[in-house]
Amino acid sequence: MGKKGVRGVLIVLALVILGVGVWLGPLVRDVLKSGILDKADARVYEGNNTENLKMMYAALMAYHNSEDHFPDSSGWVTAIENRIKTADLTEADAQKKLVRPDLRNKPGEYGYAMNDAASKKYKGDLKDPKMPLLFNSKATQKNANGDPNGAARTGQHLGGNLAISLDGTILRLP
Repeated sequence: MGKKGVRGVLIVLALVILGVGVWLGPLVRDVLKSGILDKADARVYEGNNTENLKMMYAALMAYHNSEDHFPDSSGWVTAIENRIKTADLTEADAQKKLVRPDLRNKPGEYGYAMNDAASKKYKGDLKDPKMPLLFNSKATQKNANGDPNGAARTGQHLGGNLAISLDGTILRLP
């Protein structure tokens, strides 16, 4: 191929690149302007008992939706840990969602439990939508589980003894 052939190929290649640039340029500009590629500023999570229950409930439901059942209650925290973090939280702040606020300064303690009645079950198979799914527990270890009638924390506490039901309602336990 001679100089004219090479020049012709280069001109055609330049026109193709220009055409693709004109065609995709507005899309690239809009994506860059939208900030979707910007790194989110990290925030500090200081959620209360109710907010923690709602966050854990959302993560538990995300697990349920992807697996078609709730996790085994003996490993529920481990199962949802990867679903609790958001882009604007550090890993340490995301972990605060799994710890009852009164236990935040006690490493290795969590203070929430999952109802054994929901273990490995499909939501539709559970009849009572107000059944406590997650609750404040006496046990404070990771992956605590049991029957809320015996394992739930009792007595008067700041913020009360709370649970979140199968349908997402916040419940006050005795």
